[in-house]
Amino acid sequence: MSNKLNKRDFLKKAGLVTAGAVGATALAAPHVRAQSPIKWRLQTYAGPALSEHVVGNAIEWFNTAANGEMEIELYTADQLVPHGELFRAVQTGTIDAAQSDDDSAAAPVDVKVFGAYFPLASRYSLDVPALWHWRGLKEIWEEAYAEIPDVTWLSTGAWDPCNFGTTKPIRSLADLNGLRVYTFPTAGQFLAKYGVVPVTLPYEDVEPALQTGELDGICWSGTTELHTVGWANVLKYYLTNPLSGAWAGSYFVNTAKWNALPPHLQQLYRMMIDSSPITASTGTGPARPASASTASSNSPRFRPRSGRRWKPMRWPSGTRSRGRARAAPRLSRSSSSTMPTWKRLALLTATADPQTPTRPLPAAGLQ
Repeated sequence: MSNKLNKRDFLKKAGLVTAGAVGATALAAPHVRAQSPIKWRLQTYAGPALSEHVVGNAIEWFNTAANGEMEIELYTADQLVPHGELFRAVQTGTIDAAQSDDDSAAAPVDVKVFGAYFPLASRYSLDVPALWHWRGLKEIWEEAYAEIPDVTWLSTGAWDPCNFGTTKPIRSLADLNGLRVYTFPTAGQFLAKYGVVPVTLPYEDVEPALQTGELDGICWSGTTELHTVGWANVLKYYLTNPLSGAWAGSYFVNTAKWNALPPHLQQLYRMMIDSSPITASTGTGPARPASASTASSNSPRFRPRSGRRWKPMRWPSGTRSRGRARAAPRLSRSSSSTMPTWKRLALLTATADPQTPTRPLPAAGLQ
């Protein structure tokens, strides 16, 4: 057989070699992975037990709806940074987002004293979105946080009221004297005028402090949180009139991280806020049942026995502390009213002298 290759044989063999090389190249090509999802870390004010109820479910829904484009990791109170450094951590980018009130997170704005539980500021949880969305506070908060670099304020919403849970009964203002209470900064300043000793502790240390007697009580939440986190197990008394009828808490994000999100993920994040148990300031979120401040002497669970009358503990006249408004001059005006500052903030508030029986802690389930 001749070793010579004619032109036709050469082309045929060359074609087979080329085809084999192309096939080998295609088979050896590496798998191209999809773009990695955007990952955020959000720390909430709530401890492990409570966070599941106030933000955990909304984050799960967000992660599902984001369809792999973005994932939010939830961290509870003090888990990544101490709660008092939470705002600063968002500002520096240590964490990407936070859910907290302005007051306890140490937001450097003049309006922070009106976050959390400003004394006697509201009666029900729905007062908060009404004040922010319909009474002009939303625009004032946007203006205040526009002066702070690297943090964007998105929304303020409501949670439960701020009631006393104590190991000792409170039947008059005199009983407050010397009472060591875990509470919020501004609430602590107010209560200190009546002899309360405000105590600051990490969230998870509150129950042990109650057990050891380091604390006499808390003025931090309503009955939902008392039972959810276990404080009710070591408390004996519950004062049914609230220091304030609803918690005002906000969602904060790092500005650079927020601006880097595509518009559809920003909108999804806002929808997550509205779908959380917190009633969002946009006014589109789901309404919660009336808060525990409504469960007063009209509630069967709190009615005295037949023939008995509860002696009310009354806050003194004028305890709404108009002077606090001086700390936030921007609140002296509003787009919707020319009322004096505190009258505008107190538009939907309780009276200064509600009925105030001291009763054993109610069963779990009341908000």
